[in-house]
Parts: sequence; structure tokens; C-alpha cells
Amino acid sequence: MKRLMYLFVLLIIFSTSSCSLFDEEHGLTTAEIIEGLKTALEIGADTATTKLSVTDGYYADDVVKILLPEEADIIYDNLDVLDNWLPSGRTIIENKLEDLVLAVNRSAEDAADDALPILKNAITGLTITDGLDILEGSVPNDPNPSPGFDSLAATHYLEIATKSDLVIIFSEPMNNSLQTPLVGGISAYSLWEDITSTYNTAVELYNLVPFQPDLETVDTDLGEYVTQKAMDGLFIKVGEEEKNIRRDPFQWGIDILERVFGYDL
Repeated sequence: MKRLMYLFVLLIIFSTSSCSLFDEEHGLTTAEIIEGLKTALEIGADTATTKLSVTDGYYADDVVKILLPEEADIIYDNLDVLDNWLPSGRTIIENKLEDLVLAVNRSAEDAADDALPILKNAITGLTITDGLDILEGSVPNDPNPSPGFDSLAATHYLEIATKSDLVIIFSEPMNNSLQTPLVGGISAYSLWEDITSTYNTAVELYNLVPFQPDLETVDTDLGEYVTQKAMDGLFIKVGEEEKNIRRDPFQWGIDILERVFGYDL
């Protein structure tokens, strides 16, 4: 009797496990779905870093081009007010602001190669417990879910799960690139330091004059800002590749992509 009961319990456990690990509608196991999702993300990471690491990868692409932080707008907006305290400095600042846009994008392009192993490590270590939901265009734990089918669900899941950690890891290669003289023999950090120090000196002089509202000086962590924006661009490109895979999973000739994403084509 005890033996029969033991076998009965084993049968229930086996049946329950089998149902949870096999999706009859798609003819796939949970493990296969997860493998397919991770393979798609790895291809996206490869493509993203390849596209963004070339000259003009960021700079010439309006979708991912890194613009200057808000503090740069404060500087630009106050140049008219500071004319008397910026002898010849206005033209210098305006020119350097233009150079800075190019420099931060060149820095992001320079660091993009270093992002590939960072992204791949994150994908390899990614825990996916809701693979079927992601495959069907839903992002678990998404604070801002997209209405309807999300064709970037895997990318959004990766971003939610890993982005804050990836920004920290990516900050070192990004900061190294920002310190490298990539535009006109000067680095993005040096350009930003020249701009802000010139502007802040003029503001301090201006604020000594009585009976006028004070202007604020500017101080921002350029490295943190550019790292965040560069990583945003990488995720955008990963997402574009996920969308391509969902649209036509057969163009790569990879069996797991064809089986996971081609089930309803």
C-alpha cells in the first residue's frame, strides 16, 4: 500500500513538472524558450555594439545621439546676460559646446566595444522565470507596461533586470574614453571643464554686481550622464534587433531562433 502511494505521489509530481516545463501550444519546453530569448538578446548585443562602435555610430544616428546635459542649456541661455563678463569668451564657449557634442558621442563610440562582454555576461546570468510571457510580448514586473503586444519584451526585461548594475560596470570604460583626446586633440572631460570653468567665473563676477538677480553656476557629473545615455542607446539597438528576429527568425539560420520565434509564422 505504501509503495502504491509513493508511486502515486511520484506520478503527480512528474505530471505537474512536465506541464510546467512544456508548453503544448508552441511545442516548446521552458528551457527552449529561455534559450531562444537569450540567443536573441546575445545577437542584439553583438549587433548593437557593432553598429555603435564605428565612427558616427552614435553621432550620426538621431535616435541614439547623445545631446548635452541640461546644464549646457543654462550656459547657452545666459550667454547674452554675461556678454560683458565674457570678453571673447562667448564665441569660445559656443564653439566648445559644439565640439563637446561630438566629443561625448565619439567617447561613447570608443567605449561601445567594451560594452559587449558586459552585456553578454548580464544576458548569460539573467534569470528568466516567465519565458512564455516574454515570448508572447509581455514584460513581467514592468512598471510601465506597453499596451498590447510588446515586440521588445525580452530587451525590456533585460533592461529592467540589469540596467542599473550595467551602468555602474560600464562607467569605467566610458570614463576612460571621456578622458581620451578624440576630437581636435582634446578630451570630452577637458572640453566640459573649460566650458564650465569659463562660465562659472563669469557668473561669479556677474553676481558681485548689486541690484540684479544672481545666476547659478553649473556643476554636473559628465561621466555619469554620458554613461547613462550611452547605455540607453545600446538597449535601443538591442531592441531593434529583437524586433527583427521576431519579424523574421529564419534569416540567421539558427535552429533555436526558428523554433522559438517561428512557431506562428
